[in-house]
Amino acid sequence: MARLPYEDTMTSKSRSIQQIVDVLEKYGADMVGFQNMSLEACTFELVFRCPPPPHATPDERAMHMLPVRLSFCYAEYLSLLRKAKPNTKEEALRPKAERAAYRAVLAYLKTTLEQCYLGFTTLPQAFLAGFVGPDGRTLGETAVPRLVEFAGQGEGALALPE
Repeated sequence: MARLPYEDTMTSKSRSIQQIVDVLEKYGADMVGFQNMSLEACTFELVFRCPPPPHATPDERAMHMLPVRLSFCYAEYLSLLRKAKPNTKEEALRPKAERAAYRAVLAYLKTTLEQCYLGFTTLPQAFLAGFVGPDGRTLGETAVPRLVEFAGQGEGALALPE
């Protein structure tokens, strides 16, 4: 079986968290926090806000004032790790999966923020589903159920340009 990404990382969770904060601050985040961290549930959330670039339109500036909340669940990774290492005790696998998850999030953020910085995409485009509205729900939490409902109306796929 192929090795899983970050399977053998020895970088501590606290070191990865500091590196995630450093990357976000490098790209101008003025608010960074972690919440709902649960080793038992294999979940954590990252909340941040980045200022708009100087060339941003008024609408883009308004979007940049909204915080972004990204939720991560590494239960599937833990399941894959159990299969890859069947002789390893559960107590050793959970922290290993947690360390791997934070390393993967760091890589994701580095890549995504670099793409925004280089102009390949924008922060609102990259993190659209994570923007938090006044009611505390993310755009993804609001829109995804509506998309599922829309797709189930028998009209076929979403209308895309030809």
